[in-house]
Amino acid sequence: MAQLPIDMRGSNPRKGDAKGIQVECVLMEERTLLPGQSLSLPVKVSQRVAIGQSLMASTSNIEGIAIGLEGAATCPGDGTDKAFVYAHNVTEYGIDLPAQQPIAHGEVLGGHLYATVDGNSGDITHVEDGHPATRKHKFSSFKWLPLHRIKVIILFCGIGGVERGLRQAWDKFGLSFQVVLAIDCDEKVIKIHQETFPDIPVVQHRLGVSYEKTERVIAKYVPREEWWKTYWHASPSCVEGSTANILHQDVKRFSKLTKWVVILLRRARPGMWTLEQIPRIRRYIERMTPFVEVLQMRDYIASTADRKRLIAAKRPLKLDKLTEKEYRKKL
Repeated sequence: MAQLPIDMRGSNPRKGDAKGIQVECVLMEERTLLPGQSLSLPVKVSQRVAIGQSLMASTSNIEGIAIGLEGAATCPGDGTDKAFVYAHNVTEYGIDLPAQQPIAHGEVLGGHLYATVDGNSGDITHVEDGHPATRKHKFSSFKWLPLHRIKVIILFCGIGGVERGLRQAWDKFGLSFQVVLAIDCDEKVIKIHQETFPDIPVVQHRLGVSYEKTERVIAKYVPREEWWKTYWHASPSCVEGSTANILHQDVKRFSKLTKWVVILLRRARPGMWTLEQIPRIRRYIERMTPFVEVLQMRDYIASTADRKRLIAAKRPLKLDKLTEKEYRKKL
């Protein structure tokens, strides 16, 4: 769970301002929005946004630019006149945004408490004083600050290791990922996944057979026109390529499946994708992906085993090793 501010306007006027203060937002840096692209833009607000207040930008000054889509319309104040607004290019052409251009109007709102929010469901679970705040609780009337959550699709989901990791990232860092679809072909594995994560849709489907069939399955849960703003992760089976599998190795089938997945990711063109596999696959896919790196997992998660993994991605990743202090703490 992560701490996020919630707006108490209308719930308890004594806790904050009942009316917002109208402000103008001026773009601080030159930016270009490609067709259909969304960005968080740094702005200077015509009034300081105090801690405990928030900027809610809602009205665009620029034709073709929509403000506050994807639920990311609100930016908590830090005591300065600097903030961010979420902008989306709704046109079919690029739009250049020069620095110092007024980009939006909005309100500075007051009256906030901090609540604990579930990163996957969006439910408010506790409010400041620790009291439960379920959907049927009196706090359910609060308008918690809208949050831009990245939709995630997991291929070869297994029993849900990646899903668990994403929730831990939410709990520790407030990174907000919403798994909207998980895919695997093993019926027993899917049953365990459903029991562990009952709120995540899981589909039994064999990957590595047909690009068109797989794309149709995914499109039932996330429309194709939204794939560009999703994150996809794949962990294809490594059994047939593992050196530990002495009697039943099939490197040809192993490499074919992984290459199939890379091609699927390139065809679908999600906003971001990553792939995890054993290092042996590197020479088969290195020229197919923009980023490939073999990691000694002990340096990143303090595992006791000598375990290496290959990570491929749509773009270069900056992966920081644990510091000596973090390493000792985990051990």
